[in-house]
Amino acid sequence: MSCNLTFLPPEPIALIDEDDESETTTDERDACNISVASMSTYGISNRRRSNSAINSNYNFLKAQVSDCTLMGGHNGGKFAVWKITIVLQPVSRDKRAAAATPQIHIYKRYSQFVTFREELLEELHEIKEEAVRVQDRERTSKLMAIKVPPLPPPVPWYSYWQYQDVNMSKKWLMERRRGLEYFMNYVILNRCIVENCKKVILSFIERKDG
Repeated sequence: MSCNLTFLPPEPIALIDEDDESETTTDERDACNISVASMSTYGISNRRRSNSAINSNYNFLKAQVSDCTLMGGHNGGKFAVWKITIVLQPVSRDKRAAAATPQIHIYKRYSQFVTFREELLEELHEIKEEAVRVQDRERTSKLMAIKVPPLPPPVPWYSYWQYQDVNMSKKWLMERRRGLEYFMNYVILNRCIVENCKKVILSFIERKDG
């Protein structure tokens, strides 16, 4: 993390508050139940998932966005850092290997997701341009079909005067968490995105910047 960041005293954040459940709409409850299995609804089949390889030994299995930690910046403001757990699946069909599901734990803030998405779009754009240049119609057609999903929205401009209150509210954080989790799963479980943007994805996972 940047040297301009300081840890605040632990602040418990209950993203699902049982006391407020009566006020939660049906749509909100359904949205909380988005799972990896539902990826097929968005064109990511199980077959694609099995070929979404991080390297010759492991496939991406799923991503979970969980713990949210509030941190303080040099200007006195706060921002959230999210824990992301990426679960891997061994390529080997050996029983011992199949029983192991290694996990990668990384921590990212929303702005880093924004940069990650921009890098994905830029990489895909450059690859598409190259495919068009060499007149590879089949590859161009496949690349044109790749969609990178949007991220959960930032605080709207008309709420900036109360930015900290909006950005740190439990409901806002809950919606952002599931939006970030959906985005991560869509990206790492999509074979076409992984095959074409593997360097960008691995850079996001390995980067330690704050």
